[in-house]
Amino acid sequence: MNIPDYVGRKLNNVLDEIKKYEDSYKIIIKETISPANKDTVENTECRIVRQKVSDNTIEITVSYF
Repeated sequence: MNIPDYVGRKLNNVLDEIKKYEDSYKIIIKETISPANKDTVENTECRIVRQKVSDNTIEITVSYF
């Protein structure tokens, strides 16, 4: 199955797209937060900064900007 590249996109915009792979892949979403943004996460946007697809796993790392 060909998984699209989601890097750079807002997480909220791709969650529904990612869910369609739940039957075939284990989906892991990790967070990384810049120390400067830790206090204002509620007011920032969340984007995908890294995507790794292996055998039966889709691993996505998100960051707050």
